[in-house]
Amino acid sequence: MMDVYMVAALAVIFGLFYAFAGWCERVVDDKGGKEQ
Repeated sequence: MMDVYMVAALAVIFGLFYAFAGWCERVVDDKGGKEQ
């Protein structure tokens, strides 16, 4: 069971990481577009 929880935890962590990275890129693109 520990392996199942470990995989689930890693999946959640990676999901949050990619969501945060995508949000940061969107914000940077928006600011860059406004400045240019």
